[in-house]
Amino acid sequence: MWTWTAVLLVGLAIVVIYPFLSTSVAADIDTPGVYPQWVIPVGYFLMLIGAGGLVVAWMARRAR
Repeated sequence: MWTWTAVLLVGLAIVVIYPFLSTSVAADIDTPGVYPQWVIPVGYFLMLIGAGGLVVAWMARRAR
């Protein structure tokens, strides 16, 4: 369960912290190459994997 919690928190950290660390301004988001468009979706995907893993681990522990 700790592994899934760590994956969830890493995804959350990417989604929350990355926009603050980005050097681009909001107007440059549509300009390719200025703002990596793939970083935030990776964070959301990690959060999805972490949350799903937590649900499965919780269900497995509860079934015991």
